[in-house]
Amino acid sequence: MIPVLVHLPDGLEWAIADYGLRFQFRGLYAEKAGLHSELQILKEFEGEWRNVYWADLNLSAQRSKTGLANLMAKRVNSVPSWETLIELLCHQTATEFRKPNAAVWIGDTEQPPIEYRLHPLAPMGEPSMLYGEGGSGKSYLALVMCLAITFGINIAGLVPKRGRVMYLDYETSQSVIESRLRKLARSLGFSLDDPMVLYYRGTQAMVRDAQSIRANILNHQIDHLVIDSASLAVGGKLEDTEAVGAFFAALRAIGISSTLISHVAKHTNRSEATPFGSTYWRNFTRSEWQVIGSQAEGSPNLSMMVRHTKVNDEARHRRLGFTFSFSEDAVRVVPADPDTLPGLEKQAPLRKQIADAIIAQGGTATIKEIAQYLELAATTVETGIRRNSRMFQVKGKVGKSNLYGASSAQEE
Repeated sequence: MIPVLVHLPDGLEWAIADYGLRFQFRGLYAEKAGLHSELQILKEFEGEWRNVYWADLNLSAQRSKTGLANLMAKRVNSVPSWETLIELLCHQTATEFRKPNAAVWIGDTEQPPIEYRLHPLAPMGEPSMLYGEGGSGKSYLALVMCLAITFGINIAGLVPKRGRVMYLDYETSQSVIESRLRKLARSLGFSLDDPMVLYYRGTQAMVRDAQSIRANILNHQIDHLVIDSASLAVGGKLEDTEAVGAFFAALRAIGISSTLISHVAKHTNRSEATPFGSTYWRNFTRSEWQVIGSQAEGSPNLSMMVRHTKVNDEARHRRLGFTFSFSEDAVRVVPADPDTLPGLEKQAPLRKQIADAIIAQGGTATIKEIAQYLELAATTVETGIRRNSRMFQVKGKVGKSNLYGASSAQEE
């Protein structure tokens, strides 16, 4: 009896010709309680493979293995010792699952330049994140990214390397995502007849579903993965570093670039917002972008500013601006100046807010007047003027207070 191993897209199969049996271990995942798998046992009857067992199994639990062996001894009596066979296959499956990757020497080759699946939002082969408040438009931005990558066409200033995209959805439904995609595609002039994005509905933690997700990625030759939202994909408390670490380990094993969509933690103002959950979110992502949106009541337009808040190995990119216009049958997106987006004036750099405040008050103003106009602390305004001394000059005095004017000089 020699079990022959076959690698499945979502697991392992052991075939034993002597007994006419096949053991398929799918959806393998490890946790504190042991190594788990969905196990299906097939038996050959007159040239046809029939199912004789299907259930979840803890490969590390002796009680589970003994119970399985006793059950199978009643169903298939041609195996001399089911207990020995089950123990052997569970051990060999665990060995395959835990087999280490090959290590390689580094340092003697020139490092390639940083590449992007979609510049500047998604670095090649690495996880990145879009995070923001509900209603900020981050899911719409992710779908724009999907279309740019799928069709290999620049959209609103985003530059793609063409590839196939899979949308792993934990928050809504296929019909909602498809409707949004078609409305965006229609406004951009793309064909609505061809498949655009591979949709996968997430129903359990990604760690438990990793084998199936990876199988779809391999079968459909997917290049980029969008996860909406990362908090539900973790399947546990986001403050739990172990759960978050396991999620990123599963994501790393998939081995393609990814965009994670996340909500924000509690904050006093938007400029202080961070992704919700463990600091591991910031540690494990290569690049993070905060999405800030504003849409006036009754307006068809959504203003969106996207701010680069974290990156490894390169300088942070400039802020991006977009305007989304919604109609009954289309959603149009165009690039916009992030400093002049309606409803997001307070998200502009402090130097621009100060300059606008000075202009609004007739061309000169004191620090107190600027602070009152912007609803900021006087010390904040004073620091902004001091750091941009070439842009703001003293034009006179009102009592003991300096009157400041603004020039077009750039920030120091």
